[in-house]
Amino acid sequence: MIGYALSMQVRTPPFPKAGESSSEPERRFASDVEAVVDGLRDVLGDLAEQVVGQSLRSSELSRSLGLDKSLAWKLSRLIRASDGLAAARHLPGGAGLAKILDALDNAGGDHERLAQARDYIQEIDALVVRHAGRKSTFRAMLRAFETDSRVDPKETVRGDAFRGAAAAWGVQALAHVAVHAIKPSKTDSETFDLIAANGLVSIRRLRADVPWTVGRPTLRDGQSRKQDGPQHLPLASDSSSDEDDPLLLYKDYCSQPPPAMRVHRLANGFAELELAEGPVGQTAEETVIIAKKILRALPRQIGGEPNIFHHVSHIATPVEWHISDMLVHESSFSGFEPTAASYAELGMWPWSPEDGRQPLERLRMHRTKVEPSLLRWEVLPRHQSMILDAMRHAGWAPDEFVLYRLIQRYPLLGSATAVSLPLPQL
Repeated sequence: MIGYALSMQVRTPPFPKAGESSSEPERRFASDVEAVVDGLRDVLGDLAEQVVGQSLRSSELSRSLGLDKSLAWKLSRLIRASDGLAAARHLPGGAGLAKILDALDNAGGDHERLAQARDYIQEIDALVVRHAGRKSTFRAMLRAFETDSRVDPKETVRGDAFRGAAAAWGVQALAHVAVHAIKPSKTDSETFDLIAANGLVSIRRLRADVPWTVGRPTLRDGQSRKQDGPQHLPLASDSSSDEDDPLLLYKDYCSQPPPAMRVHRLANGFAELELAEGPVGQTAEETVIIAKKILRALPRQIGGEPNIFHHVSHIATPVEWHISDMLVHESSFSGFEPTAASYAELGMWPWSPEDGRQPLERLRMHRTKVEPSLLRWEVLPRHQSMILDAMRHAGWAPDEFVLYRLIQRYPLLGSATAVSLPLPQL
């Protein structure tokens, strides 16, 4: 969802400390799985060596036992895994285990050991019911114990969620982009000015009949009319004086021709921006970026207390990537660094800092001095030029800023990522 939340003072709940031990139910699940699966694979290993020999490679198991290659590969990985949790990820289904035991029986396997294997399989079935209820949930729980450094279990699960949501809703996007630059106001020492560029890149319809809400921005003509209040100004080079563009589209970085959209005006100066139905697939991809400079956007204090700026990205479209760039004026923000966390919103009110909701996870931001080469992001080749152009149009010097960057792969639909920055006092 395109947009951002302006600041509010809040006492942030403490994050779990890095390296804290897992919960007791999680430890009990892991120990139960290891105990039963280790027992099963010891028995199957003994049986396989008895009838096949020392070689437990899948090709040899397939040839000697008459198993198909896929089932033989699972059996080999089950027996040769480093531990019970790793082995559990390669457990065949009930029908597959029955075929393995029949093959070992036909090959002359010891009947007493075969009976032990069947007992272990019954224990595994009971374990699945007790801890997970069903096999699919059991496998999902096992992914949290993935130890292969080449595989991020969260990314695997979230990738599946992204593809499933895209197929179900009929729409997806390459990236959700959020860029914010902040520096003290030249006209009001009690406030900060802000550059904001937010949007969705390469929105792709998977079904032609799908309209999709891509954002809920503040309308330019819905802003405060107070002389000393926030003032929204366009950044696009071709609309510096365009009073007829209430959305403040960053036309230089939107797809061309501009996407066909419906604007539904809401209360309090907001609008719901809906991408109209249209062609499907990669050749019809569209990009929507809203960019603005907001004078006197953020007060240093609220109610006499130091203020905190919260930028919140509401993940309301299936996207492959989310990037949040926070650029802070180096001279004014020395010692002040943003923090980031992800929050659940599915079935709840949108996240706000005062609701006390606990984070799903704490997120790390990468810090670097703003130099053109360091702004590059290989996923979006024009991301670097968008930031530099926005700052140039605002009359700001990029080399006076420090960049804090957060990148998420497959952010969860129905979550919010909040980047929070304390504002320094005079």
